[in-house]
Amino acid sequence: MTYKDVVSRFQDICDRHYQIVDFGYGDITDLKTSSQNEANKGDDENTDYPYVFLNPTNHSRTQQAVTYRFNLIVMDIALKGLTYTTDQSLNDVVTIQSNCEQLIEDIIADWRYQYRNEKQDFTISSISLTPFKERFQDTVAGMTASITIEVPRPLNACIVPIEPLP
Repeated sequence: MTYKDVVSRFQDICDRHYQIVDFGYGDITDLKTSSQNEANKGDDENTDYPYVFLNPTNHSRTQQAVTYRFNLIVMDIALKGLTYTTDQSLNDVVTIQSNCEQLIEDIIADWRYQYRNEKQDFTISSISLTPFKERFQDTVAGMTASITIEVPRPLNACIVPIEPLP
């Protein structure tokens, strides 16, 4: 399983999920918002919610495996805003965070169980969840999952396309 396979699998799961509307990948600065390019309605840079954004972090390599680390950010628009002037506003944000946590669980479950018949071996571990409420150009709330995926892939000098030293 290559890095591209890992990222493609996240996108595939999100594309197949009935509730997830948009998927993105990249640095935090690449996050899209509905308000972005407001003058250009229908522009591909706009997003719809719920939105899942896969943010790669540091990866590592040993002789036996590659470890990929991602922040899986799931968000929805908080229509009532983030000023908790009423119990209802706070409840709306907590409800969105709870719904986003469920979407993360759906994605992880699909990773673990839908692909189990494949011969590709991997381990998902070190999942930590952090709820958030942010004001980008949109006011959003959601949950971030820090996910570690370990793929056994031993180094093999026999298959390297490099001419051997004389």
